[in-house]
Amino acid sequence: MSVRALDIKIPRWLLVVLASIIGLLLSLLGRGQFESNFENFLLLIGYWITPWMGVLLADFYVRNRQAGDIESRSFQWAGFVSFLAGIVVSIPFMDNALYQGPISAAWHGLDLALYVGFLVSFVLYLVLKRSTGREYGASSTF
Repeated sequence: MSVRALDIKIPRWLLVVLASIIGLLLSLLGRGQFESNFENFLLLIGYWITPWMGVLLADFYVRNRQAGDIESRSFQWAGFVSFLAGIVVSIPFMDNALYQGPISAAWHGLDLALYVGFLVSFVLYLVLKRSTGREYGASSTF
């Protein structure tokens, strides 16, 4: 249903049918392995969401508390770059059934990707926003 948010002109009933078919195919492919597939799915979501939370927390709790202004409706390059950097830097620390990074392998399966991704994106966002030379309430539109 989120395809509708992209303003793609597809009837709702067709989206429901396509989503149902895709869901059926995925469930047939993963039968008998639900727990491991679900765990892998949750780990992949976590690898994505923790760098994003680093950016959000840095912006809301640190940066905007100082400025008192919440930026909206503009593309924030600092947030996007920090988010991507958090994901990329955390790859060597990942350990799951699909991939084991070299640092995780060297540390016998220790998965620190969530922590590394969060910290890198948090700190990098604050550094990038401070280094733009603007006051904290300024907006950089795309």
